[in-house]
Amino acid sequence: MLVAFLWAAIAAPAVAVADESGIESSFRHRMVQGRFLLDAGKKADALGQFEAAAEMSEGRRSVELHTLLARVRLDLGRIAEAVDAVRTARILADADAGPELVELHEFLTTRFGKVLVIGGGSPDAQLPEPIHAILDPELKRLFRVALDGFDDLDEGGSTSVYLPVGSYRVGSHIVTVASRETVRMDVRASVGSAGGGVYGERAEPESTGSTAAVAAPSGRVGALFRFGGLGFVQQGVGGGGASLLFGAEGALDVPGPALVLRAAVDVGLHPVERVEARDGTVPTFGVVPAGNFALGARVDLPGGAAWLIPGAAIVFGYGAPVAPTLPDGYGGPRHYLTYGGDLELRVRFSPPDGGAVHPELAARFLYRELLPLDALDDGRPHPAVGGGLGLSLWIAP
Repeated sequence: MLVAFLWAAIAAPAVAVADESGIESSFRHRMVQGRFLLDAGKKADALGQFEAAAEMSEGRRSVELHTLLARVRLDLGRIAEAVDAVRTARILADADAGPELVELHEFLTTRFGKVLVIGGGSPDAQLPEPIHAILDPELKRLFRVALDGFDDLDEGGSTSVYLPVGSYRVGSHIVTVASRETVRMDVRASVGSAGGGVYGERAEPESTGSTAAVAAPSGRVGALFRFGGLGFVQQGVGGGGASLLFGAEGALDVPGPALVLRAAVDVGLHPVERVEARDGTVPTFGVVPAGNFALGARVDLPGGAAWLIPGAAIVFGYGAPVAPTLPDGYGGPRHYLTYGGDLELRVRFSPPDGGAVHPELAARFLYRELLPLDALDDGRPHPAVGGGLGLSLWIAP
């Protein structure tokens, strides 16, 4: 008995070490075999090896393995599983995530949205069609893979798929797919003919026989904040200043580029009057609050990471010079009606984390007329022509 006890005490740790070594060896074997199959172009077989490795204790903690799982699943069009894998890899990596993992995480979590498809296996199912062409080759390929999966659905059943972010036409309805949100898409023909939809859908306007399109409300309305600098010439004298704009902005989906509407307040700080003093022209500053109403068009740039928004704005407001900036003895106008317009070109970027805050760069050409309201001898408007650059945030929860 004593001999057996001593043998068990000596052998047990050795067996544990051997088992641990065997598990590690098995994990590494799976990884090597998976990479070999991946290099040979056998992605499905490689994925089987990686998924087997993920069941092991070392695999569950491996950033490298979960990154490989995300990439192979993405290549095979299995977006939902790829999203789960890349999120796990990002959490495991924490602050040590490399640029490749960060880029893959951004791609999978911001370029796709989850869609609950209803009636995908029905004989009369209506497949979604992108309203705006998908220009990115990879997104286009994955969209086609998702469509091929519709044929495998049970008749009348429902399932979840991931589609590239954007708006899709399904029969007489439009469904907008957004990242980090789940929308419902009923593809049965009976839904369109009944004139009703489900959550996430809206009816497309009926044709009236006219070439004019009737806009259907769509997208999100958000708060816009913009701060920028100005430079212009007023009555032959150069000037400059700054402006702060804040208001609401949203979009209307129509055939072609979506229309962008804005109603905002634009508060300017810049000269409103050219003042001649004994020592030459004196720069003055005025506070100019104004209403700013704009109409533009949203053009999706390739890849879906940004929008181009050209547009025009009409501006009406009031201006008054700041008293401390006026020279002693100034007797000119102190109240102005200001009006004019802007031509804008903006680039709005999708947030890298799929959040609600969209940064934006804006360039604009401006024309203003400042009409003195209390001029005694000269009531002509003072024109100002110039331009400006601005940084904006569009916040759409």
